[in-house]
Amino acid sequence: MEKARVFGLPLTQGRWIFVALGFLANVCMGSVYAFSVFRKPLENLWGISATQSGLPFMIFLAVFALGMAFAGSLVENWGPRKTGILGGVLVGAGWIAAGFSPNIWILTLFYG
Repeated sequence: MEKARVFGLPLTQGRWIFVALGFLANVCMGSVYAFSVFRKPLENLWGISATQSGLPFMIFLAVFALGMAFAGSLVENWGPRKTGILGGVLVGAGWIAAGFSPNIWILTLFYG
């Protein structure tokens, strides 16, 4: 009888990988709300209003909510791992591209 293994490690060692992955996932999900820290600096940098500086976050939340409808069917067809990887790649690429935004509209496009 084989002993249970997690990521090729004995169960007692491999279980800590899930703790680290769970921590990382929660940090990523919580970082979405850090956008408010950047609002005032963006307003000063680009000379925009408070409404305009909130636009990327508003669009992000709308796309996030609407995306869940499609994510459910992707999870059924692809499974949670592939769907999660796709979501992580898309969000990561968008955030990296948003870092190079020259104005609020491009930031809204990539962050939102």
